[in-house]
Amino acid sequence: MNLKHFTKFLSLLTLLLVACLEEKQSVTDNGDYCSFEITSPTSSTVWTAGEIEAVYWNHCDLGGRADIELYKGNSKIATLASSSVNDGGWDGYSPSNLTSGNDYRVKITHNSDQGKTDFSSYFTITSGSSNCSFEITSPTTSTVWEAGEIEVVYWNDCDLGGRADIELYKGDSKIATLASSSVNDGGWDGYIPSNLTSGNDYRVKITHNTDQGKTDFSSYFTITSGSSNCSFEITSPTSSSVWTVGQIEAVYWEDCDLGGRADIELYKGDSKIATLATSSVNDGGWDGYIPSNLASGNDYRVKITHNSDQGKSDFSSYFTII
Repeated sequence: MNLKHFTKFLSLLTLLLVACLEEKQSVTDNGDYCSFEITSPTSSTVWTAGEIEAVYWNHCDLGGRADIELYKGNSKIATLASSSVNDGGWDGYSPSNLTSGNDYRVKITHNSDQGKTDFSSYFTITSGSSNCSFEITSPTTSTVWEAGEIEVVYWNDCDLGGRADIELYKGDSKIATLASSSVNDGGWDGYIPSNLTSGNDYRVKITHNTDQGKTDFSSYFTITSGSSNCSFEITSPTSSSVWTVGQIEAVYWEDCDLGGRADIELYKGDSKIATLATSSVNDGGWDGYIPSNLASGNDYRVKITHNSDQGKSDFSSYFTII
């Protein structure tokens, strides 16, 4: 081979090598040497409905975003993530209403390249309801509540999150809503109604706001009437009290933890002669100036009346004003 032909041969060989390298680079850049596929869950994976679970995949440095869907058999039943960052991993809550089964699959699809898609192996999901019973643990049959007092309700929240309504029943009749959209964290406390009659046929009902199938009644328990344990009555002034006209005087009473407000009035004999306080806080005590134009006498009385429960009312003993 002469020098001219050898030089030409080398030139052709160089061009061929360059072309091969460019083709290889093109193939690598297109990601054909990386399989865009799910690596977890696998056939041995077990998820629990309503819990935080994870999906992993080979993202092939494609960037962009991907949709992650849950299938049962050949049917799509939920979108786990829409436009999740294509970084090879996602974690989040799986739906809480799934039935147990071993025919679940996850599907991932790249948003900008629909050809980049993959199904996981079939795997198992166990129903959250089979592992956790959404139920009230307190009150129980031995519980005794007192009307008008702060009481508590406890329940298994099953890590469902969200909120729940808590209602009070007497027998089969709903008589009060204790809490509307309370945080579903397993516990609530608050005042119960003060006008309840004594009885052992009370129940509490709890219902999850977004999953109405998550509901439970407590056992029957007892509530005692607040009125039977506390007498809403004036303790001062008494028959030995002496007030002075135009001076600051005080009234004390058993407020029975009813909250709210009360009116306090001054009587001479059977006649109301002054309002000492209108809508005073019902906290068991009041003080203020009494009228300066009162005639001396030993036939004065104070009357107190709860604003929202007119049946809660009392007269003091007769006492003296000078």
